[in-house]
Amino acid sequence: MKQTIIFFSLLFFIGGFSAQSQSKADKVCGLYYAADPKNGEGSQVLIYKTTNGKYEGKVVWMQYPNHPNGEPRRDVKNPDPNKRNQTNVGMVMMRDFVYDEKENEWSGGTVYNPVSGNHIAVT
Repeated sequence: MKQTIIFFSLLFFIGGFSAQSQSKADKVCGLYYAADPKNGEGSQVLIYKTTNGKYEGKVVWMQYPNHPNGEPRRDVKNPDPNKRNQTNVGMVMMRDFVYDEKENEWSGGTVYNPVSGNHIAVT
C-alpha cells in the first residue's frame, strides 16, 4: 500500500508543468510520467481541469498496455462490475481535486489504484 501511494505521489512531482497555465492552480495541468516502483513499468497521466473547476488525471499511455497474449489490460479489480471491462488506457484515476491557495496544494479528491481496486481519499 505504501509503495502504491508513493507511485501516485510521484505523478505530482515528475514531469513538466504547462507554461500556458491561466492561474496558479492550473500549473498542475499537464502530462506526467511515472514508473511503478515494484516493476519499473512506465505510464503517462494527463492532469486537466474539468468543466466544474476540479482537476482529474487520466491514463493516456502505458509502456505495456497489453498482456503477453495481446489482450488489453483491463480494470478487472474495479469495485463496479460495469467498469471491469474498461481498458486501463483511458481510465480516469484521479478525481475531484481542488486547489487550496492558502496551503498551495491540490486536495479533496480521490486516487484510484487499479492494482487493488481501491479508492484513496486525499485530504
